Amino acid sequence: MLVVSSLLPTRSNINGPSALLYSVLKYRSNGEKVRLYCFNHIGATAQQLREIEAELNIEIEVELRKPRRILRYFRGILKILRGLPHESGIFNLTSTANLEIASTKTVLLYPSWLVGLMKNANSDIHILAPDCMALHYRRTLRHHPKRLNRYIAAFRWLLSINLERVASKRAAAVYFVGRDDLRYYYICGGRNGIFIRHPISEDML
Repeated sequence: MLVVSSLLPTRSNINGPSALLYSVLKYRSNGEKVRLYCFNHIGATAQQLREIEAELNIEIEVELRKPRRILRYFRGILKILRGLPHESGIFNLTSTANLEIASTKTVLLYPSWLVGLMKNANSDIHILAPDCMALHYRRTLRHHPKRLNRYIAAFRWLLSINLERVASKRAAAVYFVGRDDLRYYYICGGRNGIFIRHPISEDML
């Protein structure tokens, strides 16, 4: 199985929800061979990457790249014009990763806003969301005390609704760790959504 993630899996959350993917990979039941293409968001050394590989019994390739900032802004604008959140334009995949995605039977994607990278995939795509982005911005729209933030949240809420629909069309299954997130995903027009319990990570003990 091939896993594509914007985060390097770590035992506890570091600069983002990186412990969820760690737990999913650590406690996978079938012992399936896993190759992880990710972005090294914590600047881990080669030795640290090898240690994570050993802990999780996986192969890690840092195959996600961030283009230059001006290009990221431009790509973010293009994504917005296409009705998607700007986050979906942050990363590039290397040509090696694109070739393997095109030929791999099963791909697990984390999180959902990376779905735009799957345009060359001919495989079963499974998305570990883990949250419904549209619900997040809906809550911000309703409860944030500052009016400007509510306006921004309203705009991003509309884009996120479209993201949920795109993910739904591309994925064989979309996994959520919140029941409310799953319900709102269906309200947005999603399908093939599945609730999973959040695996226990060390910072939750």
